[in-house]
Formats: sequence, structure tokens, C-alpha cells
Amino acid sequence: MKTGFLLKSLFVFVLASFMVLPVTKAMSDNIKHNDPMALVNTTVNSILDLLKNKEMNKDQRRAKIRALVFERFDFNEMSKRVLGTNWRQLTPAQQKTFADIFSKLLEASYVGKVENYTNEKVVFKTEQIQDDYAKVNTVIHTKTNDIPLVYFMYFNGKDWYVYDVIIENVSLVSTYRSTYNQIIKQKGFDELIKEMNRKIKELSAPKNGNNAS
Repeated sequence: MKTGFLLKSLFVFVLASFMVLPVTKAMSDNIKHNDPMALVNTTVNSILDLLKNKEMNKDQRRAKIRALVFERFDFNEMSKRVLGTNWRQLTPAQQKTFADIFSKLLEASYVGKVENYTNEKVVFKTEQIQDDYAKVNTVIHTKTNDIPLVYFMYFNGKDWYVYDVIIENVSLVSTYRSTYNQIIKQKGFDELIKEMNRKIKELSAPKNGNNAS
């Protein structure tokens, strides 16, 4: 796995999509079932406004991120796709355990990186909708290059939720799937959970001047 590339790309993913504001009534009036791009557009612009808010301290910002992330990402669906066939072999309790820990791992891995925002621009290109699934194509303009980013979403009967993000042809779900299913195959599900918890502890520990890879 190209760790450096993945972390750099996932910073953009976090910046553009990880913090999603709750949809207020005013927002929902402009967001229709058949227009997921309008929803993403609204939330990304809200993200940028939040990142520019100088009155909010780091703890407040992180608490808001933690609360908001669950508003738009379906970690249960994402977890199901990460584990693939292995998901169906787990008990409901094991499925819940994995989804909970996976969401905590993503938070520990990427939440802090959004504070490095430096005026990247998000341009919305096109959307494709088929039944209750949608693909929203965007481009992140940075100081050095343009990064294509695609949101994959589904409609659950009430709202649209993100279940995967493709960054420069690299899928967040597929990246974790290849690693986690290999661990399950070699060591079993319980060992995967232990390794994920160890990684969360490592990422959450105070840094001594060195960044964890």
C-alpha cells in the first residue's frame, strides 16, 4: 500500500466530505431526492465556512466534526462493503463491533488533518443517478494540482448517504478491504479488531515531534 499517497489523498477526502452538517429545513427545501449533488455542494460549502471560523477552538472544532460525520456517512454500509463476503459470516454483534471501531479508526486517522486546510477549492462537475444510487464527480483544486474525487451515495428512503469515495481512481473501501480481509484470512476476525484498536491507540497518542505513518 502506498501509505504516503493514501494519507495525502485521504486528507483531501476529509477536507471535502468528512464533516457534513445536519440538513436543516431551509437546506432540505433545496435538496431533492433526485439531486444528491446539491446536497454535497451545500455540505462542502458549509465545511469550508466552518474551517474558516476563527472563533472556534480546536476542541470545539473536533467535537463538531465528531458529531457531524455521522450525519452523512453510513459506516454500517461502508463496513459491509469493506469486509465483503466476510461480513456475512459475522454475527450481528461482530458486525456492530467492526462498524463502531472502523468509524473510530477513520476519525482517529483523519479528523486532525482537516485543521491543515489552506483554501483548497472544490468544483462540482457532474452527477449520475440510477434508481437509489448516485455518483457525484468533483475536482479539488490545490496549489499544486487538481485532484478528481468521486462520491458514491445511496438513498435510504429518507436521505442520501456516502458509502465510498474514489480519489484519483483509488477507492477508500477497496483500500481497506484488501488489507482487512487479508488479516481475517491469516489471523481471524478477533485479531483484526485487536489490530484496529492498537492503531486507534497509536493514532490517538500524543506525538513527540514525529508523525505516525
